[in-house]
Parts: sequence; structure tokens; C-alpha cells
Amino acid sequence: MLRRFLTLILFYLIAAIPLPASAQSIIEGFSPQGTVKNVRQVKARFTEPMVAFGDPRLADPFDINCPLKGQGRWIDARNWSYDFPHDLPAGVVCEFKAISDLKSLKGVRITGQKTFLFSTGGPSVKSANPWEGRDDIDERQICVLTLDAVPDESSILKNVYFSVEGIKERVGITLISGKERSEILKALHYKEKDEKTILIQAKQTFPAEAAVKLVWAAGTATKSGVVSDADQTLSYRVRSPFKAEFSCGREKADAGCFPVLPMSLYFTAQVAENTAHQILIKSASGKIWKAKRKTDDADCSGEGCGTGDGKYTRRLVLEGPFPEKTSFHVVMPSGITDDAG
Repeated sequence: MLRRFLTLILFYLIAAIPLPASAQSIIEGFSPQGTVKNVRQVKARFTEPMVAFGDPRLADPFDINCPLKGQGRWIDARNWSYDFPHDLPAGVVCEFKAISDLKSLKGVRITGQKTFLFSTGGPSVKSANPWEGRDDIDERQICVLTLDAVPDESSILKNVYFSVEGIKERVGITLISGKERSEILKALHYKEKDEKTILIQAKQTFPAEAAVKLVWAAGTATKSGVVSDADQTLSYRVRSPFKAEFSCGREKADAGCFPVLPMSLYFTAQVAENTAHQILIKSASGKIWKAKRKTDDADCSGEGCGTGDGKYTRRLVLEGPFPEKTSFHVVMPSGITDDAG
């Protein structure tokens, strides 16, 4: 009985002895870790006070290996942060390693994980022209992509592709460069020398009205060699076949046109204005009415309806009044094509 009593006393005495501070003095939180975009701040949290808060000579607790520099500060006695002046671009890898003699305020050495890494990942698409979701892209569309890092072009050719409705295989891409690239960027008001802006085009023509996905696949790399680890997909649809549609004011669908109202033509793609102005309507008696460019877009939706540049148009108007009970022909110039030829 006495032996059992002594054993119990010894057990409680051992349990009452506090664990060494070194077993608790660890970094219990560090962020970010892994692959993270748009990093502006790094944070570390310790299990016990590390500094006398308010001391202006407080040193950073980590040796930092990062290509872009920031500023470290103690938020309080247990929390430290490292702030960058701007969001980090893609392609950056940073390592934070606890300094070799790091101790708590009580003089206890840090235990546990001491090295932390994060990467801002490989290049990804920040913006695209045409923008995602467009349902009227060209059959030979050139996409202007703005990336979050300077890419390794060979990795783009290897990993980026189009997935096209009706085509089983992946459709590869080409990179537009040289004079053609410069002319397109200048026309769209992009900076020509920006290495983060690339132009890509599918190696084959898209079918009309097909659903198209641009797949920026995992494996694309920055010029610094950091590789993306996830796919990014932009969805589009190809425009309808090129055609012209005639309309006029009517009482009902199968009735004749009101003679006092204008007639109009709408094209499903842009047409050169000097060609469009050759279009006319002709009455049975030989009288003609020439088409005029539609400049009021109130009843016209979609890109290109009245471009305002004096070169292309989608909508033409033929002003009346017209003779009653008369038949007309719409006369088009031969070989009319859209802006893509």
C-alpha cells in the first residue's frame, strides 16, 4: 500500500514539472508556403515571445533568399512580417531560414521546422484580347495575351494548345513575331517591347460557330525556369459564316416594306466601307438607291457596328421614300469579302 502511495506521489510530481521551453519554442505558423500568386506579405508566428516589443533594434529572425527585397518588422512580440513594395510577379522563389542562433526572449533555442519556401509559380494569363467568353472570334484569330511574367517561349510552343469542337486532336499554336507582331500591337495600342505580351494563333482554321478553348497548360515556364503546375482555360466561340441580312419596316413578317421607311443591310462580319458603298438597291424601272454607312448604333449591337474609324462597317442604310407596289433587287459588288478575307 505504501509503495502504491509513493508511486502515485511520484507520478503527480513528474506531471507537475513543466516541459522545457525548447519543446514549445517553435514557429507555429508561416505563410505563404507552396505556390501562391500575388504575394505582398510574408508572416511568421511563434509560440512564445521572441523580442521585447518596442525595441527599435529588433532584428529579423530569418535569413532571406529572395530575388526581390522587402522590409521585415515585428508586429508584436510573437508575430513577424516581411512586406514587399509590390505584389511579386510570377517566376519568383523565396526561401526563409531561421537564423542559426535564433532564441526566444527567455533564451530558448527554436526547434522544429526552420526553413520555409514559397513560389509565385509559372506564367499565367492576366488578360486576353479577345476577352474570354467572346462568341464571335475569327476563324484565324490571333490572340494577344498579357502574362504575369516573361515566359520561356519554347515551353509555350510545347504546352499551350487549342481544344476545338469537332476536332479530336489538340490544335497546336504558333507565336506571332517580327513585323506582324509589331503592327498588331501598334494597332491595338499595346507596348511593342513588352516581353510579357505574346501573340498566338492556331495552326489550323477554326470551323464556323465551333466552341474553342485556349488551354494554357501546366508546364509553361518563366524565363527564370519556374514552371506552372495547373492548367488555365479561356473559352470562346467562332463567329457565324459571313452573310448579309436584309431588313425593313413591315406590318408583319410576310408583308411588304413600308415605302416611307429606310431599308437596311446587316453583315455578320465587318466589311470594307469603300466596298460596302458599292451596294445598292434597284427598282424594276432601273432607278437606284445607294447604301450609306449606318452611324447611329442605337439599334445595332456587337463589335464592329459602326466602327467609327471610317474603314469598316457592319450596317448600311438605304434611305427612302420608295415607290409603292414596286419590286427591288439588292445589288452587291462581285467578290465581296469580310475583314478576314
